[in-house]
Amino acid sequence: MAGMQGMDVEAVDDLGTKMKLRAEDITRMMNEINSLITGSRAIWMGPDAERFRSDWESNLKNQLTNVSTALDGAGQSAKNNASEQRDVSQR
Repeated sequence: MAGMQGMDVEAVDDLGTKMKLRAEDITRMMNEINSLITGSRAIWMGPDAERFRSDWESNLKNQLTNVSTALDGAGQSAKNNASEQRDVSQR
């Protein structure tokens, strides 16, 4: 039995939109966390605090940025594919 081939254009476009929105959510969350960590200087001092903030700045924040960027790119790719399929189908 052959599997389905093709695309539900509206569903793929919606998938792309949702992925891009979740990428924005990650960026917004990362910015909120960054503000909290920056503000922690007033309530937490010492070597452990500096290590914690350094790990955030040098590692964790970058990882969240990478996830957000990749998710946004994948979402845009889905939207582009849906648009291209729409164009081809209308010919």
